[in-house]
Amino acid sequence: NDKHYFEKYLEENSVLLLELSHEPILGLNSKRCVAKVLSVDGKQTTGKVLLYCEKESDSLEYGRQLITILKPQLVDENKNPYQFNYSTYLSLEHIYHQMYLKSDNYILVDEIGGSSFFHFVNKCHWSLSNILIQNGLNDNQLSVCSALLLGDKSLMDYELRQTFVKAGVMHVLAVSGLHVGILYLLLIRLLNVMNKAFALKLFKLVFFISIL
Repeated sequence: NDKHYFEKYLEENSVLLLELSHEPILGLNSKRCVAKVLSVDGKQTTGKVLLYCEKESDSLEYGRQLITILKPQLVDENKNPYQFNYSTYLSLEHIYHQMYLKSDNYILVDEIGGSSFFHFVNKCHWSLSNILIQNGLNDNQLSVCSALLLGDKSLMDYELRQTFVKAGVMHVLAVSGLHVGILYLLLIRLLNVMNKAFALKLFKLVFFISIL
């Protein structure tokens, strides 16, 4: 309903300027990410699209801007009763359109947008990933360790994800060691006052384990 929503500006062969909102996630046959539609034919717009791109498109990363004349398509609604309704799920994130990009469907813009804070976070993330690689991890070992330690599941391929799903242990990757470590440090700080009496130490231990 936004009067500046990009769909209202679309014409035949309209030129769209997109900006990736996060790092692409590896799927079975492609990479997936969300992009903001910054403008259509030079007119500033609002709205987001779900992007599917080729696995080999290494140049697409958070904050990267690109130009395309492809027209976004509405996300198909659920056709089968009781099936997970993906279009409804996306609508909760205010995403109603999707695009399938090939390498010859877009042109990269030199300017890189996005938040400087998240660029800093991504830089730290790749530095830590390089440490894992330098210590001999690769393929599935690297992707699982990256998910556990850094909370990043983008390196996991579709088959490996499904293995965790079928085993019923996907939650192990969702709650990474980094998250537990942050919670641990926070609780330690809050409960430092309980280091005097034995009863307080015992209560601290029970409370701490229960919260974790």
